[in-house]
Amino acid sequence: MVAVYCEGPTEWYIIYQLVKRNILHGNLIGDRDNIRPWIVKPNDITKDLLDNLPNDLDRILLVFDQEQEDFPDDIRNKINCSGLNFNTIDEYPNVFIGFYRDKRVALFVANGTSPDGNKDFDGYIVQLVERLGTKTVKLWFEDATNGRDDDRLPGYLRNLRSGNSTKYEIVHSLGFTDIPNTMKEKNWPIQRSKTQLYAYITALQLNKSSVWFSEKLVKWAPEEVLKTTFASLIKAWEFLVEGNE
Repeated sequence: MVAVYCEGPTEWYIIYQLVKRNILHGNLIGDRDNIRPWIVKPNDITKDLLDNLPNDLDRILLVFDQEQEDFPDDIRNKINCSGLNFNTIDEYPNVFIGFYRDKRVALFVANGTSPDGNKDFDGYIVQLVERLGTKTVKLWFEDATNGRDDDRLPGYLRNLRSGNSTKYEIVHSLGFTDIPNTMKEKNWPIQRSKTQLYAYITALQLNKSSVWFSEKLVKWAPEEVLKTTFASLIKAWEFLVEGNE
């Protein structure tokens, strides 16, 4: 079992879906309907926290945004826990692996780039939308069409599921290009990845949050695209479950 501590719900729910789809192998500890215990800041990771964890909770993933810091190392240095030492991975400078006593610990510093240069987890969702292209929109209609409408998609989405690719292209262009360009022309450009996601949600006319949108997108997206987008996260997870499969 892997315990995931992160800064916000998006990260936790994305990891939940990646585990559910077996892209991340193994099990995630925690109740999906109560993730409050797992939402923390880097400086909350202390010796006291780790010492008070159950003995059988011996695999821990930390997920924190790089934000405006210059390097992923700057986030690692915010963790004030003596006895927890990390090694870097050459392939992924935002992934750190190490041990605390008998516990395996991995730190994943989310560094998806926002338009203003901020680095965070939402940036990976924007990358996912970019890689999927028009398929991003099509996924919503396909799930409704194929009878997998367990998420009760809004009626207007169901009414548009005609298979007409032009509609998909229009919605994708609106969310990913037209709305951001209009804002830029008005000298009010999008700065953060989360705002880019909300532009896309607006184009889809979804009355939902970016957290909800992000989780459902990962729930439905093709496996190979997810593996590309979250390659460094997968690497951190592999260290944790190594020898426990």
